Amino acid sequence: MTSKKNIEVLKGLWGHYSFRQLWIGQTISVLGSQISYIAIPLIAVILLDANAFQMGLLTASSTAPYFLIGLFAGVWIDRIKRVPILINMNLITAFFLLLIPLFNWLNVMNIWILCAISFFTASCSMVFQFAYTSVLPSIISKNDLTEGNSKLEISRAMTQFVGPSIAGVIIHVLSAPISLFINIITYLVSIFFFKRINIDEKEPTATKNTILKQISQGFHHIFTNPFLRTISLSTAILNFSRCAFDAVYMLYVVTVFSIDASILGIIFGVGSLGALLGAFTANKLVKKIGTGNTILISTVIVGVGFLIVAIVTKYIIVNIAILSISQFFISMGNTVFFISQVSIRQAVTPNEIMGRVNATQVFISRGAVPIGALLGGLSGMLFGLRETIITAGCLSLGAVFLLVMSPVKGVRQTSDIEI
Repeated sequence: MTSKKNIEVLKGLWGHYSFRQLWIGQTISVLGSQISYIAIPLIAVILLDANAFQMGLLTASSTAPYFLIGLFAGVWIDRIKRVPILINMNLITAFFLLLIPLFNWLNVMNIWILCAISFFTASCSMVFQFAYTSVLPSIISKNDLTEGNSKLEISRAMTQFVGPSIAGVIIHVLSAPISLFINIITYLVSIFFFKRINIDEKEPTATKNTILKQISQGFHHIFTNPFLRTISLSTAILNFSRCAFDAVYMLYVVTVFSIDASILGIIFGVGSLGALLGAFTANKLVKKIGTGNTILISTVIVGVGFLIVAIVTKYIIVNIAILSISQFFISMGNTVFFISQVSIRQAVTPNEIMGRVNATQVFISRGAVPIGALLGGLSGMLFGLRETIITAGCLSLGAVFLLVMSPVKGVRQTSDIEI
């Protein structure tokens, strides 16, 4: 017979009404976004005959918001209630996506319009991301943050695992422009669930500080708080290393390992399974060994994932196994690291500056991305591909040194941290 205690353990956050609405809405939203993620580049290539430079512009338009308006978005999120932001961002995104089939039907679509739409939808997605990360601590307790982030990350990892296949079928059957209507519907359905989130959000206190002053408060809070400073710098180091690694990875795999595209698909599929396992096990690891140790171990796993790619044998099956294990380790480690560090960030940040701190953290961590990619490519050209892979792995382990020397390693549960 199942005891009452076991039933409560089984329920966990699934028994929390408002969290359940957030989770369902977010899952539907992310699943639908897989369609536009594939459809928009396809529209550029197939319908607009975009060249390589134009595809680069399209990619840049979807990443530029984090650097151009991300910090300002963080200030705005702290000035208003956050649940309405979730609703409005999905509504605005649906509107911009609707413009693509409309402009295509009117025969006025071009690459510049598509880039503009991509910029605005990416901006809405960014604001949505900041808002839902900021609203979670208002819905659940500190002690439940790791479990909550794990559940949200599980749904994201699962949708990214199965989503592209589903999106591919939908796009094949309906065409890229028409398939966006499915994405629009998913955003509208997610709004229905976000509206059902039942929390007492207080109107943020008005401030006379300038926008730049409020942005500086986000940086000040991160760099004066030893927990936030450590996880921000550690995340930046991992992102830098990952992008330096990625810059030469495909060339290294093709030229050194002689791996073809079909095998690469399997290797990256194994990586997706690693991300799923990381999302499922993060909360269990935190309960067993503590949040700090979980972050530390996940960082080591990522570094090992980078370094083992440097091992090359004369047996193709062994090489495939090495690359698969590498992707599995990197994806699993990154997922566990993300869940654990964002839980600490939410636990140590006062609610009134949560938006700014989240935006600043992302600005710092994403700022390392283009630098790592450029230096990784340059290193590969000057010093060699394998040497760059090894260097990236060693650099990633520098984050371990930061963590060991900080109070983060001593954190057992996020609820133990005092703001």
